[in-house]
Amino acid sequence: MKQGNKRMKSDVFIRTLLVAVAVLLTLNIMAYLVQSPPTYAAKSKEYKAAKYFSGKSKPSMQRQMQAVLDKAGAEGWELITLDGRNHLLIFKK
Repeated sequence: MKQGNKRMKSDVFIRTLLVAVAVLLTLNIMAYLVQSPPTYAAKSKEYKAAKYFSGKSKPSMQRQMQAVLDKAGAEGWELITLDGRNHLLIFKK
């Protein structure tokens, strides 16, 4: 009877270890899936914001915006976005 008891204890121990390993692997995979991927920013990028509007008329705004775009393009800046609320053009180089 002692051999049967030993075998039962070892089976319970092995099953407990297998369940623990399975739970840890599952948690590891879930943590990987939930985690957002890391972002890598370019270190050599420069950013610049340029105001393009100081008047009240639409034709004036368009001319000023075009002048800012032409100047920035000639200097090698690339337009990223337009902040219409603050009348800013955002560039990167």
